[in-house]
Amino acid sequence: MYFCKNCGRLARPGEPCCPKCGMPHAEPPHEAAPAAPQYHPAEDPHDVPAMGYSSTLGALIIFAIPLVGFIMMLVWSFSDAPDNARKRLARAYLTRTLIVAAVIAALLLLGAVGLAAVTHSMYYYLR
Repeated sequence: MYFCKNCGRLARPGEPCCPKCGMPHAEPPHEAAPAAPQYHPAEDPHDVPAMGYSSTLGALIIFAIPLVGFIMMLVWSFSDAPDNARKRLARAYLTRTLIVAAVIAALLLLGAVGLAAVTHSMYYYLR
């Protein structure tokens, strides 16, 4: 909607001239739809390129060695080495290893308690 520049009357869309004063209307300014915001990711200083296939495979093979792998996980997780991709892989694998160890310890404890309960009750009834 816009107004007549001569008399100030509100002009209806599609009217070629003002019905009150007869002044031809100028083309109304087309309201362009606001442009959608564009996503531009910020430059992340911690953006880390991925490790190559062979270096990832080598790290996973080292992690599979029982004691050496755990020590290397600790070393690579907490060192100040410039290889951040290896550090992230070591931290993820260390977290996975600790979770698996906690689950195994809980299952062993549950099994030991169950075995103790079964053997105690058998001893009591066989006496």
